[in-house]
Amino acid sequence: MTTPKVRVTFIVLTFIIYPSISKAAEPNSFPVCKWAGEQSYPAVSGNYVVWQDKRSGAYDIYRNNPADVNDVNGIWICQQTGDQKLPAVSGSTVVWQDARISTINTDIFRYSLPSGPEAGVCTYTGKQEVPAISGGIIVWRDSRNGNNDIFGYNGSEFEICTDTASQSNSAISGNMVVWQDSRNGGMDIYRKNISTGQEFEVCVSSSWKQNAAISGNVVVWQDDRNGDNDIYGKNLTTGQEMEICKYAGKEQINPAISGDIVVWEDQRGSNSDIYGYRISTQTVFPICTLPGDQKNPAIDGSFVVWEDYRNGNADIYGAYIPEPVAPSTITVLDPNGGEMLLSGSQYTIRWESSELGSSNVKLEYSTDNGAGYLPIDANLPNSGSYLWRPLPVVDSNQCLIKISDKDGTIASDTSNHVFTIFECDESLTADLNGDCKVDLTDFALFCGQWLTCGNPRDPNWCP
Repeated sequence: MTTPKVRVTFIVLTFIIYPSISKAAEPNSFPVCKWAGEQSYPAVSGNYVVWQDKRSGAYDIYRNNPADVNDVNGIWICQQTGDQKLPAVSGSTVVWQDARISTINTDIFRYSLPSGPEAGVCTYTGKQEVPAISGGIIVWRDSRNGNNDIFGYNGSEFEICTDTASQSNSAISGNMVVWQDSRNGGMDIYRKNISTGQEFEVCVSSSWKQNAAISGNVVVWQDDRNGDNDIYGKNLTTGQEMEICKYAGKEQINPAISGDIVVWEDQRGSNSDIYGYRISTQTVFPICTLPGDQKNPAIDGSFVVWEDYRNGNADIYGAYIPEPVAPSTITVLDPNGGEMLLSGSQYTIRWESSELGSSNVKLEYSTDNGAGYLPIDANLPNSGSYLWRPLPVVDSNQCLIKISDKDGTIASDTSNHVFTIFECDESLTADLNGDCKVDLTDFALFCGQWLTCGNPRDPNWCP
């Protein structure tokens, strides 16, 4: 006899969890420079925005008018022969890589805003590229030793990292420099305190990590540990690593950071868009998702700028990220659980609230642990207290108070635990004041009525 074959089918369900996205509207974006040709790779400090500009055929360095970030023409900073590219700015100092001396090698130049002068920072043999600046300290990638190293300048030139492997794409905040480093065979993130000379690992693992940026004590970078590039960060003070944006199957690249806000180029849609993340609230939010690509963001404070293709070629656009709106809250204070309230008596309900504005509130109560609610007052001034009288004629130890905005859409809260509303025992006939107990108060009332005649129609009723 042949044993029948049994086919077993295994079904694998895959769940992808995406980061929570704030429902806040995108901030209004505006042109910083909208001109013929290509404007790309912006940088920002205060109201100064700088970028590389190809309107004349070669790349030059331009800036906006600091008094009006909506100046759509821009003002040139450097129009030398060869290409001037990849500017960075801090305060009133702009730096860039410059090919005026040699088309093979590039150098680092700087310019003092608003009107100069210009000066060379490093014109050493080899390529000096991709500068970054914080205050008076300039850092860059340098090939003078036959491989890429990190050098710096603060009145004079100095080495930051000259490991035999490749170091590139440096960034700086204060005295802390970060870069991507291939010394371990992959690509990791390192940092160095140039005041103390101490070098540290930021993130060393098998994944490929690039484009580090730093603000204060937080470093961010793009990381392919999940199979595509996501945005990660680390608090250098606490050592805590942060998952800033992980969106499965889509690329998040080119992060920048200023204070509490991280921005990056995000490809979750049909084009590249600009997204942001607020560290304090752990919230991802869109900055610009309009048609066309938005790329290479930079940020200072709440002012973010980027390279924008909505008009068919690369322009510079910007936006101010609004401060987060504090959530509206209501908290029940009394009764909040465990109270014993006498049916028919009175009780002061108390609560506190924030960010409700002038909205009135709605009070409700439940006698079945929240399965259903009955109204107390549906449109009550938000004063923080309400004298509830008389209490309903019920007998339940499963009571709750619920308070919300009058429309029930902004905020609400209920008692943390159940309380009791009880009816007095009918056999307690000696309770003269109705407080459901017999005590000296009732005896005093009795004595006050001793020998008092209770017939108002016949005073002789009581001889």
